[in-house]
Amino acid sequence: TLPRRWVTGLAVDPTNAGRVVVTLSGYRDSEPLAHVYLSGDFGETWHPAQGNLPEIPVNVVRIHPRFPSTWYIGTDAGVFVTRNAGSSWRALGEDLPVVPVIDLALEPNREKLFAATFGRSIYALDLNRASR
Repeated sequence: TLPRRWVTGLAVDPTNAGRVVVTLSGYRDSEPLAHVYLSGDFGETWHPAQGNLPEIPVNVVRIHPRFPSTWYIGTDAGVFVTRNAGSSWRALGEDLPVVPVIDLALEPNREKLFAATFGRSIYALDLNRASR
């Protein structure tokens, strides 16, 4: 039930293996489909978790291990976070340029998120500071 686009990321809820988030890339002319989807039944069915995200490709997703409704995504326009399983999103990282983020590494014990960008290096985001 996913759109015909490229799957770019997948994350499994660490507290519920049947709950899976998938991200998609690509644009389609006159086809404004979501780029983030959630399944609660091991991938049998999928539901958009796009919320208020802009219509941009999403390259990677990470789920916070202690707060499974908190997801971080790397997009073609930076990093976004949701704290309510995709209902609403906000940009993260005021020092991060608006560039494609191709990978994310989450270090929950230090509350750090590392963002690898396309051509602009790697950035470390302090999640304690960013949550204010």
